[in-house]
Amino acid sequence: MLHEDLNIFAHNTDENLTRLLDGILGTIGYHLVQESGNLFPFQTLISHSFDLLIIDDSASTFIPKNLKQIQLISPEIHTILIKEHLNDLEVWTDFKNLNIVERKALPERLPLIISHFYSEFSNRRVSNLTYWNLLKTALTETGLFTAILDSTSEILFLNKVAQEILKINFDEESTFKFSDYLKEGGKVWNYITNKFRTPHNNALNVQLELVDSNYNEFTFPVTVKTVQNGNAYFIVQGTCLSNSASSPSMSSETVLNAFADSLANELLNPLNVIWGRLQLFQTSSNLNDQDKHHLEMVERQIQRINDVIARLVSFTSIKRDLVPQKIFLNEILKRLFFQASWKAHKDRLHFKLDKDLPAIYGQVAHIELLFNMIIDLILNLTPAKTKIILATRSGKSAKDGQEKIVAQITIQNYTEALDQYLLKNSLQFKDTGKMKFALELTIIRFIIDEYQIRHELIEDGSSLILSLSFTSM
Repeated sequence: MLHEDLNIFAHNTDENLTRLLDGILGTIGYHLVQESGNLFPFQTLISHSFDLLIIDDSASTFIPKNLKQIQLISPEIHTILIKEHLNDLEVWTDFKNLNIVERKALPERLPLIISHFYSEFSNRRVSNLTYWNLLKTALTETGLFTAILDSTSEILFLNKVAQEILKINFDEESTFKFSDYLKEGGKVWNYITNKFRTPHNNALNVQLELVDSNYNEFTFPVTVKTVQNGNAYFIVQGTCLSNSASSPSMSSETVLNAFADSLANELLNPLNVIWGRLQLFQTSSNLNDQDKHHLEMVERQIQRINDVIARLVSFTSIKRDLVPQKIFLNEILKRLFFQASWKAHKDRLHFKLDKDLPAIYGQVAHIELLFNMIIDLILNLTPAKTKIILATRSGKSAKDGQEKIVAQITIQNYTEALDQYLLKNSLQFKDTGKMKFALELTIIRFIIDEYQIRHELIEDGSSLILSLSFTSM
């Protein structure tokens, strides 16, 4: 045995408490003595040595004077006082080793209190630390990211997996703040602690973005639990860590993102120099019409390179492992309308949005990028006087009865486009090799495949109608 028997005295308690204690301490050797009566049996306390005292004071007959006498008899005894209502608690504030529990909260609070008490009991009574070391080793070696924190986010314990991910060498003498390893740490930590201000809320599933000591970022879902024992303590455990996140090397997604950023930087620096020289040429008074035409063509090509770089960086920066969320399509489209590239064409873009549109499930960044690229594609391939109508509606599928959300993009007078063939092929999202706008089409196809979006392009006289069908939540 790694422990000594625990001696418990219970006064005025019922069978429910006995069953609860057996569930909590069933694997531990303990002795329970139970007595009842209006007067507290001090003689029993004197004649036995008890470690834990549990008193059911639902009738409010137990007074502070009684507890003073008990602590004179047994200075080290720990007391749990069960009350019907938590009123007039100020009379108990001067007592040490006392926990007061509301009766209705007993099933939740008692396991936590006894667990903390038994830890202290073991430290006092066990001649060696074998029991504690076994528990600590079990936590240390578990494959889950595990951190134990206080209310200020100071790290009290960090297991092996968590140390590898955060690239921290942690021991009992270390003083690290968990919020320092969170992206926007202070805000996120405040969000977490505020969530636990709600009564009976002692567990939270949340998506955390961790930043290790080398400034690599890892995003994964965790469960945060709180233990109230005088002070609040928080247990953070990662439930779905990928192998790449727990390895010392960067994940493939992180590498791709870093590569795109580096490539963008390498291209934009010389591009900005060329752009500056171009602006100087355009101010020259010696230019003829042909020179101006050539410079305008160069300017358009530079703008195209800029657009491609922006697309590349936008796509690679999207995190694919984020928890899917409710997405309201109308809100996304309204927000996109106010960005510069759409607002510049406000005379061409018209909206007909269904007010009662249900939500879809996914990532806002994906859906924003999808519509951004499709509309920009249409704007680039159609003349300035072409009208574009973006409508949304919902309805049940005749095939499977599922609720569908349909985004319909109507291009009026598409026949006036300079390259109708390119326009049609682009809006069918076909893989046509090294055609114009190949990058945009590759990204569009990826998102359509990822979300299993059904798409259809039909001709209606001089109009082209593109329909995108999403499955609602």
